[in-house]
Amino acid sequence: MIRRNGFTLIELLVAAALAAVALGVIAAAFSAGFRVWFRASRQGGASEDAILAFETVVKDIRNAVPNRMIEFRGSESRLVIPSIVCGEATATNCAGVIRYEFNAEGRSLDRIVTPVEFTGSGRETKEAFLTGVTAVKVAYADAGPGENAPPAWRGDWTGRTNMPVAVRIKLELRQGDETIEFERTTVLPCH
Repeated sequence: MIRRNGFTLIELLVAAALAAVALGVIAAAFSAGFRVWFRASRQGGASEDAILAFETVVKDIRNAVPNRMIEFRGSESRLVIPSIVCGEATATNCAGVIRYEFNAEGRSLDRIVTPVEFTGSGRETKEAFLTGVTAVKVAYADAGPGENAPPAWRGDWTGRTNMPVAVRIKLELRQGDETIEFERTTVLPCH
């Protein structure tokens, strides 16, 4: 009976190959994470601001309320959303309009909240919602002609009794020498 102590050469080569593959996977994961961190740190707060802005726009679109007196309308650089304005410009909840407008001169996306009161127009509040914006493009999806037809996208929307199926917003931000693009599509819950 022969006793062997240790490993054969083939066993050592297989173990080394497996270790090399495992180290390669780990190095690739760290490399990808480092590249993302480096790119995000170079962009500074622009990415974070845009992500937070998109979350607010999405929230406002999802809270859109079909209203016969206030129409949902928009163009490629402007979006008007009928909504319940919860104490934003007044101390009470009331119907209102939230508008997003691209301000090319100020290079900003402005958010304007206007409550609509039965005694007259409410007080409007306006803020430069996102700065450094160089371009905004909004598109609206209409339900396709058939039940399974894809939605048809268009650059403007007007409708008192109907609202788009979805809204797609594209933003370009300029930071230093770099242009950063963001895009978000939101489906309206009323469909």
